[in-house]
Amino acid sequence: MGNVKQCYFDANNSPSYLPKSYKQRYANFLIKKDDILISMTGTVGKTDYGNVCMINIDNEYFLNQRVGKFEPNRTKLNNYYLLYISNSDSFKTQLFKNSSGGIRQANISVSGIESIEIFLPTVDEQLNLVEKIQEEEKAIEECKKLIEIHKQKINDKIQSIWENK
Repeated sequence: MGNVKQCYFDANNSPSYLPKSYKQRYANFLIKKDDILISMTGTVGKTDYGNVCMINIDNEYFLNQRVGKFEPNRTKLNNYYLLYISNSDSFKTQLFKNSSGGIRQANISVSGIESIEIFLPTVDEQLNLVEKIQEEEKAIEECKKLIEIHKQKINDKIQSIWENK
């Protein structure tokens, strides 16, 4: 469950390795690149669960307990659109409203997830939205790179001032 982060899959977080025989024995629990996962357990009163990510590594993993896997009808729902919509504030609000739990542990049930209503435009409209989101994400990444470059320039300038005193 610790591998499912908000918007990304962390394959390096405490990996466990299982015998190769498990692959055939537990084939129904195999997950792979492009699968979308959701963490289903967390802490009451916190939003440390409901993380949704897409596996972006070309490898095979096993689905752990309390981690859900979305299985969308690909003729009606684009995988990336599902990823973006399931990370939206509207989705999260409905998700946490549907959670249950005891004193310390909060849980989301499969039926709670299935009851969440999402806006479902045509697949072409979904693709258009995904394209626009990905363009914005690319622009954000470019801005982050520029910020780092300018921070380094500032640090270099400050360092040169100190060295010339």
